[in-house]
Amino acid sequence: MADNAQDRNLPATHRKLTKAREDGQIARSRDLGHFAAVATCGAVLVFAAPLLTGWLKQTLMQGLQFNAASVQNTGFMGERLAELAVRMLWIVVPFGAVMALAAIASSVLMSGWNWTFKPLMPKFHMLNPISGVANLFTKDKLIDALKGSALALILGAIGAIYLKSHVDEFSGVLALPLPAAISAAAQTLLGGLALLLLALAAFAIVDVPLQRYLHGQRLKMSHQELKQEHKEIEGNQEVKAKVRARMREVTKRRMLAAVPKADLVVMNPTH
Repeated sequence: MADNAQDRNLPATHRKLTKAREDGQIARSRDLGHFAAVATCGAVLVFAAPLLTGWLKQTLMQGLQFNAASVQNTGFMGERLAELAVRMLWIVVPFGAVMALAAIASSVLMSGWNWTFKPLMPKFHMLNPISGVANLFTKDKLIDALKGSALALILGAIGAIYLKSHVDEFSGVLALPLPAAISAAAQTLLGGLALLLLALAAFAIVDVPLQRYLHGQRLKMSHQELKQEHKEIEGNQEVKAKVRARMREVTKRRMLAAVPKADLVVMNPTH
């Protein structure tokens, strides 16, 4: 109780920081991961736009082709759906892998590589509903909730304003041929994606130092914790003092036992 009563106002030592990393406690920024994933996906879409346009055109043409034999075949629609699903997976899975790698790279860039299985171990003390409810109202949870709400509100407002200002362009796509419609829609969507990336970048710039600060605050130590850590590293000073006194006593006894056999004894005259 005395330890809990003390305010943790001392910065974490190197030993505690190392132990926290071993336990999987490092500074993480979700906003940085979101920005990295979306930016990487947008860059891939821009560079692969010609290829994707041709693929989408071919997929739509293939999906809309029917004949009398295919209509009479009851299993044709299932086969066509499975074929289109496989073609879609060949595009979606690589994009998902690229986005995941970008998110992992951003985490490594922020806090370095950290490989541990300790966060996956079951923590039965977390099943306590009373402490769980109390953890919902901590400072970190409140900051995350406010930040997430602000991000969702800003992204939603940007998307709504952009769609409202470009509604004529989206409606005009319906009157264009398929290749031109795909190209026009892609260019319009890229403009909105750029605005969303700017908002995500602004949040990431704020969130990275914020998460590092909160991580440092969570790992702060009290004076009692610092003393306990010093004892664990250096050893108990009382025990060490008793050991040194015991060693001096043993040395003195050996010296006195060797006096009768000595040829010369040097003494302090004042004693």
